[in-house]
Amino acid sequence: MYKRISIIIFTLFISVVSQAQIIPEWTELVGLEYNEVTGDLTKTAIDGWNSGARSWNRIGTNENGVISYTVQELTAEKIIGLSSLNKDYSIGSIDYALMLSGNKVNIYEKGKFRGKFGTFKVGDVFTIEREGGNIIFRKNGRLFRQRPTNPLSTLYAEVAIYTQGASIGGISVSFNKPIAISYMKHDISCTTAPDGTIDVTVIRGKAPFTYLWNDAVTSEDRTNLDIGKYTLTIYDATGEYYKE
Repeated sequence: MYKRISIIIFTLFISVVSQAQIIPEWTELVGLEYNEVTGDLTKTAIDGWNSGARSWNRIGTNENGVISYTVQELTAEKIIGLSSLNKDYSIGSIDYALMLSGNKVNIYEKGKFRGKFGTFKVGDVFTIEREGGNIIFRKNGRLFRQRPTNPLSTLYAEVAIYTQGASIGGISVSFNKPIAISYMKHDISCTTAPDGTIDVTVIRGKAPFTYLWNDAVTSEDRTNLDIGKYTLTIYDATGEYYKE
């Protein structure tokens, strides 16, 4: 009678252990070019709220996180924010949006205008932070707006650019992108032949990765496996981990 190797059903656990700022990785790009080296986004579409992107990086349930933007120029109209959904690239799709137009600071929340908040200049640093049950807007470290939020929601960084040819750089976030993996397993050929294998591939996350199996093996893949249950924890360079 043949038996099979078993591994536990996928369960994803994410733990952010650092609040260090990192350059986000962008996805769902429309009308933008993405420079993966610098993290800059450049608009290729015509003028209008018709282009944007969201980050792979995300603030998970009951996690804190901050997006930071250092102003590099004053001509392009742009939006930087945090949002749970990415329906389109207008102000209405962003939960907590900082709109910079000329040298004026405007805040929109879920499409509703919440007011003008002064002016800005090149070199100013804006942050939008979720801290517990609050969203906090700061300029150069000084709080200028705070409002309650649901700490159970997942939030992503989101940007939109109005002006063709304009770029957004100088964005960093404190939250990581979730690790994702794929795997293939081959069951043992018979009960007396320990020839099972598990081949793991990390398809998203920040290298280098470290691996720890429940039997203390630290290799990525496994060979010569006998009947049993095998679990794997993967850590990436940012401290995220995936337990399988």
